[in-house]
Amino acid sequence: MTNVIRPNFRSNRPVSATLIFDILHVYGEVNDCRVLLIKDCDEPEGETYKIAVDDSRYREVDIVSMMPFTDNGRLVSDLIGEAIVRTLHAKERNRSGSTSPEE
Repeated sequence: MTNVIRPNFRSNRPVSATLIFDILHVYGEVNDCRVLLIKDCDEPEGETYKIAVDDSRYREVDIVSMMPFTDNGRLVSDLIGEAIVRTLHAKERNRSGSTSPEE
């Protein structure tokens, strides 16, 4: 499953790197981070779904997952996106000391 979580997540990009993409869905936002589903047409493999985490504090977008642009690729991307949002919520609850799962 090397295409699920990219090994170069949070790797340093050149300052001049610019990411341009179409946002298809926003899974959620926790603090300053949004979890996005984007479509990328520029991969050598063809069109892909990518899950990205957008951190507005640093004006960065990190691609954390890439799946083929198919129905199954969308399904898996949706599962990954929702899992990341839930993880960010859990991390935030742990920081704030809250134990309520509804927060």
